[in-house]
Amino acid sequence: KWAVVSYGEKPTMWLQPTAELDKVVEATDKVKLDTTGDENVIEAINFTMKNLGVLRKPMFVVLVTDEEGSDVKKTEAVNGALQSMISAKARLFVFGREASFQLPQVREWLRDKNGERMGPWGDAERGLESCEYEYFPPDWFWVAQRSYNGVPSGFGCWVQSMLAHQTGGTYYILSDVPSKYDDEMMEEYRPEWDPKDVYEKRTEASRVRKTMSKLFKDYPLTRPSHWITQLERLKAQTKEYTKKAQGLRKLAERAIDDLEPMKSKSRHEKYAKKRWQANYDLTFAMLHKIKFEAGEYVYVASQALRKGFPKPKKRQKFNIFAIYYDNKAIDAVTGRRGNREMEKAKELLSRVIQNYKGTPWGEVAKQELSRTHPLKMTPIFYIEPTRPKL
Repeated sequence: KWAVVSYGEKPTMWLQPTAELDKVVEATDKVKLDTTGDENVIEAINFTMKNLGVLRKPMFVVLVTDEEGSDVKKTEAVNGALQSMISAKARLFVFGREASFQLPQVREWLRDKNGERMGPWGDAERGLESCEYEYFPPDWFWVAQRSYNGVPSGFGCWVQSMLAHQTGGTYYILSDVPSKYDDEMMEEYRPEWDPKDVYEKRTEASRVRKTMSKLFKDYPLTRPSHWITQLERLKAQTKEYTKKAQGLRKLAERAIDDLEPMKSKSRHEKYAKKRWQANYDLTFAMLHKIKFEAGEYVYVASQALRKGFPKPKKRQKFNIFAIYYDNKAIDAVTGRRGNREMEKAKELLSRVIQNYKGTPWGEVAKQELSRTHPLKMTPIFYIEPTRPKL
């Protein structure tokens, strides 16, 4: 029967239940903006329960936020908030934004009150829709598209969704556009909204989940630059990333060997069965793509090292090697290059698209399939402009 308005680090104001909506908005507008950018939602919930939980009366706790919160990684604080709400018979209702599929951040454009873009974009911390990574981390090999082209998950961020579910509340997704997924179908792919320790015990007890979880944690974030502007640095980094790509290829091969015998087991997961089946199929397809593309990088980099690097011509300030997808690239000797591995990756990704149509797994597979091509390293010359003599 009371409301706490919280901005930034500390709850800042109490509002009486008799306040009309326009007075609430007016009072909220008078609150000073917090310059830290912190959004401590768990602290706000704990503060509310500490002051109002003693009433021992059923209540609704309403949380409105556009981000996950700066303090949600404090497991003890999250568990404390959950236990306080359960003890006080408080139900959490969240009005928040949709989490991007397996990406903790999304790009958000600055807009005016009519929704029109009025400035640059910024990163919003939406959080994962699941307790942990259940698919590859967003940084991946040498391209950064996954970091930019987020796929909507269909769910809110995990911490707030879990707290709402455990207390009998609901997470309402606020969106500028209608969801691209069917709600009834997506219910089969719902994340496990159980406390983190319960989730971790389930993962430890499942051979498939345990193997996949270890793979995601061990995955090396290898991101050589698309281009390098100094020849000596180009030579050194080409060698460095060639070595990393070789290691990445071996990791993918070992992971394929580990996961392939578990295909039937992935169909019999006890918890979140459809979700983990989709996780397995997409992961298995991506391992084949990584194996192919890591081999491609080794090939094109070794070719560049073997052929030598171009020397600057007159007035040329920079020599750059750029890496591109090249659907027409072939080996000069055999006339083919990596086709068998490439076609295997495409076959598996196409299967994911077909089997998980209308889900985030199908959408990710579409993106990855469109970028499953041979690679090429191409020298690009930038000519320094001639400056007039004074």
